[in-house]
Amino acid sequence: MKISKSEEIIACKSAGVVRRNDIQLFQFKAYNQQEKLLLSEEELNMVVSAVVNPPTGEYESRLIASKILIKVLVDRFITKAESGSQFFLEIISDMFESEDIDTQLHAFNLLLNLSVHFNLWEDISLISFGERKSGYYLLV
Repeated sequence: MKISKSEEIIACKSAGVVRRNDIQLFQFKAYNQQEKLLLSEEELNMVVSAVVNPPTGEYESRLIASKILIKVLVDRFITKAESGSQFFLEIISDMFESEDIDTQLHAFNLLLNLSVHFNLWEDISLISFGERKSGYYLLV
């Protein structure tokens, strides 16, 4: 069954697929359309540990845990901005204080990824910061 270009565009928009010049760049759901990721304290500690101090040679574990951590951090900023920023600052401080250069470099990777996610978050205006319209100010 062949579908028309306009039907394809409508289907892509309803599914949250972003297209530019008929090339799919990425697909995402806005944070206000996502369910909050619920982790137990033990699970959260395991994720943070895998990001801050992964087992030797477990680079993949760190990457997977980082994706989970980013989701948890954005969820926290949405629900409790001040505690979310404090939680993030504690993690990133531990990473910068690490003697492992890979951990220090990964801290910058997290900052970069979070900046992208905050841009996505900012565009949909989930919460108001009054005069400040961006989550970036929470980190300053």
